[in-house]
Amino acid sequence: MIELTEEQVQTIPATVAEPMNVVDPRTGKRFFLIGEQQLDDWEHWAATEESRASIAPGVLRSMEAFWRDLQELLTRWRRRGRFVLYHLERQIAFGRSIPALEQERIRRGITAEDCYIGHVVPHHEAPWVPEEMEIGLIEFDDKEAITTPEQGEAH
Repeated sequence: MIELTEEQVQTIPATVAEPMNVVDPRTGKRFFLIGEQQLDDWEHWAATEESRASIAPGVLRSMEAFWRDLQELLTRWRRRGRFVLYHLERQIAFGRSIPALEQERIRRGITAEDCYIGHVVPHHEAPWVPEEMEIGLIEFDDKEAITTPEQGEAH
């Protein structure tokens, strides 16, 4: 990290709305000084673009159609909380569960690479935006162990 001199600090506005062009007088090399919020915004955009690029084109088209229709779907109380199957730009079916819509997808011969199943609930981000996940340790109590039917009940 490089600390700015008092003279340099005076030349920077209190809030940097646009990247500031900075030139190294010795080399003539140009740099851009950006604010922390701009960096966060750029990193979010880059992660979103990287995520979009990794999604099959048919799935992405289906996600975009779901996102386009979501606000209208949320106004229909019978649709709220349900799942909806999209094939490319079209709504295909609504259901109470993902497995039911997966069966409908298979019955109609729609490939998994050309569809998306969305949940009709308010979303803060588009479905193609990567979700931040908290990583940490989980405490596990052996008394609450999960067992298979062959093992009998956990004690």
